[in-house]
Amino acid sequence: MAEDTENPPPAPAKAPIPWLPLGLVLLIIPVITLLLTEFFVIPRLKSSLVAEVRPASAEAPEPPAAEEESSDAHAAKTESAETGDHSTGKNKGGTVTFEEMISNLSGTMGTRFIKVSFEISSSDQRLSELVAAHRPRVQDAIITTLSSHTIQQIEAVGGRDGLRLALMGAINEALGEQVADHLYFTEFIIQ
Repeated sequence: MAEDTENPPPAPAKAPIPWLPLGLVLLIIPVITLLLTEFFVIPRLKSSLVAEVRPASAEAPEPPAAEEESSDAHAAKTESAETGDHSTGKNKGGTVTFEEMISNLSGTMGTRFIKVSFEISSSDQRLSELVAAHRPRVQDAIITTLSSHTIQQIEAVGGRDGLRLALMGAINEALGEQVADHLYFTEFIIQ
């Protein structure tokens, strides 16, 4: 009996935890998730975003430009033609229409954009002539103003009116005189 108390019976062996399969699963699942997101989900989201933007700009193609067109003929053509150009100047007395002005929004690192179409009006009948003469400067002023605003500024109460006033100020500054009296949005999209 002394032998039984000195050597206790061996304890049953515990089953080893399968660390290798558990470790592989914990490493493989995040890697698979990352790869699926990077190469499947994000490209699909980008292609759907591009697909939504393209039909709107493809509806009205730009007319071919003649290289040796006189400035008077070009101004008359621009005033009377209704095109899909980003800043079509249509003569409606003292009005000019800007269509599909697109810009990235500030603070979004290029992931969000704004697309607006609007009409400016003036009591001054020279508005369309001034815009045609300063078109690059006016377009730059519009894009700069749009890209300087954040989503929070635009979506705040009175944000669109603030953007409206900022655009009118930028256009008047680009034209060099206070010509634009009113600005009316005809399209306003934040994507």
